[in-house]
Amino acid sequence: APSLYKGFSRAANLFFRLLGDRHPDFFNGSRQLSRSMCREFNLRNKDDPRVYYQSYAAKMKNSFSDILFFLTYTFVKILEGDNDGLVAVKSAQYAHFRGTIAGRGLRGVSHADLVDLRRMNSRSFDIIGVYIDIISDLRARGY
Repeated sequence: APSLYKGFSRAANLFFRLLGDRHPDFFNGSRQLSRSMCREFNLRNKDDPRVYYQSYAAKMKNSFSDILFFLTYTFVKILEGDNDGLVAVKSAQYAHFRGTIAGRGLRGVSHADLVDLRRMNSRSFDIIGVYIDIISDLRARGY
């Protein structure tokens, strides 16, 4: 599997070069978010009991839902299952897991949608509304 992952990383780097990244390093960048690296990070950085931690996940419907994540969605789907093009739903679940954002229609929700990369409304997903709902919920919880 390591050679498959390195081959996939080279393909991802070519794709990101086409998008304008002059020095993409998908292999090292993605390995920093591997289970073992995240486990090590969490051991070194304990949760603060004064902080309320919650998480959400998102998922695309298929590899054509967001062309930016065509390759990465497919790779993560094979290895981990449902994902947003970068993060598997099961990997996004931390502390108080609040659910999976799937959007309406055939597209689903990609990682780019979550971070509002395109700065535009989608017919299937309202990122501003999602964040307003999260903030409203936190306020109702007393935060």
